[in-house]
Amino acid sequence: MAFKFVVADDEGVIYGVTTAGDLLWYRHLSRAGIGNFANGGAARQIGTGWSQFTQVVTSDNGVIYAVEPTGGLLWYQHLVRTGEARWANGGTGVQIGSGWNGFTRVFSGGGGVLYGIDSAGDLWWYEHLSSEAVASWANNGTGRKIGSGWGQFINVFSGGNGVIYAIAPDGKLLWYQHLSRDGDAVWANGGTGREIGTGWNHFTHVFSSGDGVVYAIAADGQLLWYEHLSRQGEADWANAGAAQVIGTGWQMPALEGYCTPLSVAPGATIDFKVSTGADAVSVTYMRLKKQADGALGIPMAAAALVPGRLKDNPAAAYETHCGWATDISLVIPSNWESGLYAAKCEDTSGFVFYIVFIVRPNPAAKKDFAVLANTNTWTAYNDWGGRSQYTSPNAAVLTLERPNPATSPVDDHQLNHLTRAELWVLAWLEDAGYSFDVYADHDFHEGIAGLSEYKALILHTHPEYWSFEMLDYLEAFLAQGGKLLYLAGNGIYERVQYDSTSRKMILRNGNAANPRWLFREQVPPRPERAVLGVAYEGDNWSGNMADYAPFAVTLANHPFLQGTGLQNGDLIGASGLNGAASGWEMDTSKQLPGHDPGAPPGNIQVLAEGTNVGPANDFAGQITYYETGAGGFVFSAGSLTFGGSLAMDSNLQRIVRNVLDAC
Repeated sequence: MAFKFVVADDEGVIYGVTTAGDLLWYRHLSRAGIGNFANGGAARQIGTGWSQFTQVVTSDNGVIYAVEPTGGLLWYQHLVRTGEARWANGGTGVQIGSGWNGFTRVFSGGGGVLYGIDSAGDLWWYEHLSSEAVASWANNGTGRKIGSGWGQFINVFSGGNGVIYAIAPDGKLLWYQHLSRDGDAVWANGGTGREIGTGWNHFTHVFSSGDGVVYAIAADGQLLWYEHLSRQGEADWANAGAAQVIGTGWQMPALEGYCTPLSVAPGATIDFKVSTGADAVSVTYMRLKKQADGALGIPMAAAALVPGRLKDNPAAAYETHCGWATDISLVIPSNWESGLYAAKCEDTSGFVFYIVFIVRPNPAAKKDFAVLANTNTWTAYNDWGGRSQYTSPNAAVLTLERPNPATSPVDDHQLNHLTRAELWVLAWLEDAGYSFDVYADHDFHEGIAGLSEYKALILHTHPEYWSFEMLDYLEAFLAQGGKLLYLAGNGIYERVQYDSTSRKMILRNGNAANPRWLFREQVPPRPERAVLGVAYEGDNWSGNMADYAPFAVTLANHPFLQGTGLQNGDLIGASGLNGAASGWEMDTSKQLPGHDPGAPPGNIQVLAEGTNVGPANDFAGQITYYETGAGGFVFSAGSLTFGGSLAMDSNLQRIVRNVLDAC
């Protein structure tokens, strides 16, 4: 079971709202840190539908306040302290306020007092004067600002009697006491927090039942009990500050998120939407490139702290865009170079999630080469929400607006064909001294202004899913004398479309029961081999690294092999980060019986051929070259694992250098 909210009142009652929306009742009977609960510790369900709320806050006498996504503040009162589902007003919430969605955090001060922290970090005081469902407020419902700078904290919660606890990003637990019950900005210690503990940033969630009792939920789901003995802000704790474990199974949901749009230019805004059961999330923007010390990227700005919010997932979330609220936005600085970036999100329980995005170039400051990130392939393989192109049953419509854990840049030491593998190629290009701009597939679908100004277009790794518009632009680019490096396998294999909003990708003509929508089977056919010189066959793949093999040189006197010293028959690409260079999914120019991916250009030259054995031998990858007749050429590597070998093999590096230099 996972909880969206966990709160407590001053009588030891703990309410938990599950991710399914059930409201559960527990009562901790001991004030001495013993795991003694009513009902033997078993939960009692006292409500449903509570996952709709963005915040839930307890007060005195069973009163619970809930904030709707639209900002409505609802009043409930749980009438019994023994866990029966008995409610005032028949359990229907009564709206007693509006505009409460403007607060990033709402918490109770007891006695009808509510505090709200707004997006600017200001702390506001309100007092609900009625103990019933009446919208009666002090100061006519207008909040009083009683502090600033409160947005810096991971969590802020009430300890009762005006005591407010705050957890700083470095883990310090600070004590404050608001002395005025009339909303004046009168504070103990002049409003300066007193440090009463450390290490509090490692908990998923921290909350209090008042009277000094503080509960903490650890990442492993343990419920911990502490008691702060001093009401004057000294660091005086029961049990010498050591936690007492009083329960297990109190997990909060893991961290995940996504961004819109996926590709953004300098000066434009990108929105990040994050879901977590933890109290807060630290967000660091990084330019992705593995560093010598093992770091996965270069931080581009100081980390920003955002409140943790658990977001609801719609039905059929794989095709219905999540619709999550934005937690933090970024205007891309003008000095950020084009490339792959990520928002590294880390919540207070230690979970980390990378939201990968693309920064396009400033049109006035383009680099030498254009490189496509294979965002359509990322989407096709993303099964978040229940389905992908490869699940059973499969999906025919996939939203781009959902988390995609598979695009994480963290190396899982498995075969990689998405972001991790793409970064190997980008890192080699950069380290080899070549300047380039990165675009998303959808950017190419829309048309890249001034594409012909680039010395070449580079496709790499796994560009499997393309739209007709993308192929149109590629053919036009080549017809104008453009040059293409295809450092990939299984490219331009299956057609996709975008919906009218460009928020969804459509496969199989929108019907999951349809066969795959191959380019070579369109009417009229548009076989990829006519453009790339090579093509993938659907039965030519292996997930076993033992099946992968080096290439053998077949045209040693070709200019692209100059400086290598290689002779015909010599092997290249024997090792790589994904295994040998000819493997996984391989492309060939061969025309074989029973297969019809189209004929290659008549002037194609085979520079090297994979030495794979067994059933894959007929389809072993081929490194090819042909001239377009318009002043350009197409160089193809013909293997999905080529990029992983390029990162390691000096001969492949020399060959690709020769190709790039020829551009």
